Amino acid sequence: MDMTIVTLTLTTVVSFLALIAFAGPRVVKDTTGKDLPEGFQKSEFLLEKGFLDFISHRKNLKKNINLYLDLIQNKALRNYI
Repeated sequence: MDMTIVTLTLTTVVSFLALIAFAGPRVVKDTTGKDLPEGFQKSEFLLEKGFLDFISHRKNLKKNINLYLDLIQNKALRNYI
């Protein structure tokens, strides 16, 4: 499985369909004895719940992080092609 997670201070960026967890769904279920919600621990679920700032395809990651940095630093936006 391919996974990318980038954290810039309080900003969290992940790739699509990334599994974000310290333990897999089966281990969590065995430990808690409860069924997990559908898609639990996936990047899209965590974005919906407000734990992530945005999701980016790996090929667009550099461009999206540079855009985000330009915005939060109130700099002129770079020319993205």
